[in-house]
Amino acid sequence: GGLFNSKGELIGVVNAKSSGSDIEGLGFAIPINIAKSVVNDLVENGKVSGRITLGITYYEISSITQAMEHGVNVLGLLVSEVTPNSNAAAAGIQANDVIVEADGEQVTTSDDLRSALSSHKIGDTMTFTVVRDKEYVELSCTLAE
Repeated sequence: GGLFNSKGELIGVVNAKSSGSDIEGLGFAIPINIAKSVVNDLVENGKVSGRITLGITYYEISSITQAMEHGVNVLGLLVSEVTPNSNAAAAGIQANDVIVEADGEQVTTSDDLRSALSSHKIGDTMTFTVVRDKEYVELSCTLAE
């Protein structure tokens, strides 16, 4: 649904909402300027274009407890799946790798990874440090859509 300001103007598109008897209500919305650009892209191109994707699915490992639960000994992003023929696959990133750095900056959350990616554009090369079988491995990844 829509998120409106006090003037009745559409300012966002709600994409998640939670409510219950013990909470006031919690919602998350995509800002309208981002939603508009996505809609325009879909109409013009049939897809969302110009956004970097690595082609991985991962879990955030941001505490010692989470690390122990997943059987790893470092904090970072535990790769659970790598999409075949993706940027990550071409770079050599594998399932069960833990991404700990992106271009020399520590990565422990999705926001850390998004922040690192946001300073790059399609065609740039990034260096990722992963922990694989208790060894640190540096991998170069050319960024693409």
